[in-house]
Amino acid sequence: MAKIIFNWSKDLIVITNGVELSKGGVQELHKRSIKIISEPIKNLIGDDGHLQKIEFVSGETIIRSGGFVVPFFYRPNQFAEKLGCEVHENGTVVTDGVGRTTKKYIYIAGETEKSGPSSLMISAADGNKAAVSVNTDLTMERF
Repeated sequence: MAKIIFNWSKDLIVITNGVELSKGGVQELHKRSIKIISEPIKNLIGDDGHLQKIEFVSGETIIRSGGFVVPFFYRPNQFAEKLGCEVHENGTVVTDGVGRTTKKYIYIAGETEKSGPSSLMISAADGNKAAVSVNTDLTMERF
């Protein structure tokens, strides 16, 4: 994320909220004079939805007018698990890449199959792939 933001602005501070970065990651950021703050965040301060300051647990604050949050993608799939589908540690359902799960006759599409961001268009395309798999499996079974 820092690489993308650095492309837009050099006024960048990476705040890890208590998470330690890898040595390589720290070196990459320091090479570009990007400040790193690893202290946990206590509060985001602003007015009417506009960020003004970030307060840390130590009480220190920094003035910022905007920020980005790197999302953590976890897709809980209790329903798929109850159906007997195999699920990865990150919550995504194990598939063959075209919608077939590890359980016969159970197909999925969209965000339940991915651990990253998705979109309506990608999910629709995944749905098309799963539909082709369903049709192929039914055709082969009936022939």
